Amino acid sequence: MLIVVKNFIDQDPELLHENIVNSLKIVEQVTLDFKAIEKTTYDFLENTIGKIVEERGFEAIENNIRFRNVDTGIKEMLSKLIQEMIKESNENKENNENKA
Repeated sequence: MLIVVKNFIDQDPELLHENIVNSLKIVEQVTLDFKAIEKTTYDFLENTIGKIVEERGFEAIENNIRFRNVDTGIKEMLSKLIQEMIKESNENKENNENKA
């Protein structure tokens, strides 16, 4: 299923998040098309893609979400977002192990 991100870029990120979640209930794989989007905010990506990763894990990005026509700047933000989430996840695991 194809979701055109441009249709959501001027709206609340929650709308895109809900669209992705609802689409993944119907189909196994969703493609996010960033065509005609040259820039966006880190907060927008965090509140859409980041929220999906928090809810479904990194496997969602690997297995269920594909990206198309992503500008270099947006790719860098997505990469930074995912790296930060991995770091945070690893720190949380270490803290939990230390408590045990």
